Amino acid sequence: MKPIPLGCTIVTLARFVRDGGIHDGRSIVLLKVILRPDLEDGGFNVSCPAIPGCHSQGDTEEEAIENIKEAIKGCLDVLNDRVRIMNGDEKVVEIAMS
Repeated sequence: MKPIPLGCTIVTLARFVRDGGIHDGRSIVLLKVILRPDLEDGGFNVSCPAIPGCHSQGDTEEEAIENIKEAIKGCLDVLNDRVRIMNGDEKVVEIAMS
């Protein structure tokens, strides 16, 4: 695991597998994101190391976290849309993580 650069904060996000909302007993996935102050433009940059290329930003920490939730959902939707059956012996199965 790479060391976290100085000035960065690791935030653990709880995200529903299928959609966002208040936890009501549905399965969730915990993802860690890295929140960095944007010293050049102000605000915050945030990335999700578990999903390469998944980044966002916001004027406040709270806005950046909300924006990365949307980015994670979008990235996962795209990755799931790419799933293709390669031969007749395979099948696609959705799972929930808890």
